Amino acid sequence: MKKFYAVIVIITVLFVLVSVLSMSSIRQLQGNASVVNYCGVVRGGTQKLVKEELMERQDDALRSMLDEIIYSLQSGEGTYDLVVLPDDKYLGFLKQIQVQWADLKKDIEAVRRDPSDENKNQLFEASQTYFALANDLTFAADKYSENQVKRMDLLFLVINGAFVLLFLAGVVYVLRGVIASRNASNPDRVSFIDPMTGIDNRASCDRLISKINMSPSVEDIAVVLFNMNGITIVNNKLGQKTGDKVITDFAHILKDTCKDFGFVGRFGGDEFISVIAKASPQMIKSFIKEIDREVWAYNSRQKEHLRKISFAVGYVVANLMEITIDDMIYEAFRNMTEDKDRSKKGPL
Repeated sequence: MKKFYAVIVIITVLFVLVSVLSMSSIRQLQGNASVVNYCGVVRGGTQKLVKEELMERQDDALRSMLDEIIYSLQSGEGTYDLVVLPDDKYLGFLKQIQVQWADLKKDIEAVRRDPSDENKNQLFEASQTYFALANDLTFAADKYSENQVKRMDLLFLVINGAFVLLFLAGVVYVLRGVIASRNASNPDRVSFIDPMTGIDNRASCDRLISKINMSPSVEDIAVVLFNMNGITIVNNKLGQKTGDKVITDFAHILKDTCKDFGFVGRFGGDEFISVIAKASPQMIKSFIKEIDREVWAYNSRQKEHLRKISFAVGYVVANLMEITIDDMIYEAFRNMTEDKDRSKKGPL
């Protein structure tokens, strides 16, 4: 439960973080957008002011407004309460704007004092240069704002990805809890499964044998015993981990093949037992032949000879009205031992 609570706490912290970042980002993007708009106002308003001055119409209100906007863009203070964009290119253009705006105002004053063609031409030429610079300023502000949007998109993508991963972790944790709870209420799922091979273990085999002893079937059944050859050699030469893998792979072959026939379980370290109801000698021969085919296919994929599977098998088909299941297991064991002796430990 501690892990689950930890996930909940982390998700809550992330939610708060996202909320704070969202509000901060919205304010920042709104501020950036305002800067872009007012840069456009500087560009367009200056052109309007110059036209009016060239027509000898003084507009001090517009001139004062442009003064205030440029000051606010540079300082982040003033009437318009604009943010200062921390972008070197933009700030470079803004610094030039301040210088040229001061020069442009001098040219305006010159026209006002003497509206001669020479002064007007000087103002017009200066305004053209200023317009190009104001254009660059606006584009720089717009580019910065666009890059900030991309950064925010990436940040939220990362945070949302973290949300998804934490959510999946929470789901996995809950599912594990549900499975553990079911296993606790049904211990058969755990106590009767061999942890290494994933098939029924010796306890499950014994339980089945006891059940058959208590309620023997009137139909013929088969008991088939398997013993793997050369596992000790594999353990000694390639290590127990490799030996365990060979045993596990053989167990999987038995499980996949036996699902169409009957029960299979791990009877010992490298021994397995299969119990098949409504059996006949021909059925069991087909069953063993199918296992031989699967083992051959498996061995053909192994590069090392010691990793190949070899096994001995013995079986008995009988009626439980005539013989006990324990006696059948003993007879199957004798037959398996004879097969093992004949194979002389197989290819290993």
